[in-house]
Amino acid sequence: MYHSINNVPDDYTISPDAFYRQIQFIRNNFSIVRLREVENVIKSEYKSSRQVAITFDDGYRDFLVRAYPVLETFGVPAAVFVPTGFIGGFNEWDFPYRKVQKRRLMSRSELQEVHKGGLVDFGSHSIDHLPMSGLQEGEMIRQAAESKRTLEDLLATQVTMFAYPYGQLDDVSDLTSRVLTETEYKISVTAHWGTRNSTKDLLRLRRIHFRETDSDATIKAKIEGLFDWIALKEQAGARIRDLRRALASNLRTR
Repeated sequence: MYHSINNVPDDYTISPDAFYRQIQFIRNNFSIVRLREVENVIKSEYKSSRQVAITFDDGYRDFLVRAYPVLETFGVPAAVFVPTGFIGGFNEWDFPYRKVQKRRLMSRSELQEVHKGGLVDFGSHSIDHLPMSGLQEGEMIRQAAESKRTLEDLLATQVTMFAYPYGQLDDVSDLTSRVLTETEYKISVTAHWGTRNSTKDLLRLRRIHFRETDSDATIKAKIEGLFDWIALKEQAGARIRDLRRALASNLRTR
């Protein structure tokens, strides 16, 4: 899971040099597959080996300028998830967070340009980049369905992949899975850490991410599952948040 490729690294950004090094290392040491083919990949005879799908959330313009040329150089496919309400605009959902820089998203014509190259598949990141957990069912359906329709009209292709905005454990539920199924998505990805996925969880796929300073050894270890203990920390954090919400609710009702 990548977001922005930029010369000013932050929690959601790595530098072009680091990205080049990481993609080169992954390409030389692992099989890279398209996310849209994940079901067949999991079912394949090679499922015992580690295979990698590269994804980008948010559809920033620096993907076109800095990431796409690297992917072309190494012939590496990727999936890009776009919050359609911000196409050609900025990451306004991040503005309350001072440590995150202002970034422009690709425009309609730029998305079409990348799509025509055939190396990149596009998916929805909702309309407004809102956490699904905070939405009523009707609004969930609108965010999923209208963003899908916008991308399909723009790119003249079927869109069957979705990335949860924020994508924490709290954002994923049986309800969100049902909504995504009803709006005809076949694959969705979360931000919940993990390297092991199954065909039973195609609408709750786990991902991992790299940092600016990750060495080749660390990248290899992350891909091979040696950092999957991070998922346990995320699960514990989600349980603590659930307890806090339950406590707050009880206090309000007294």
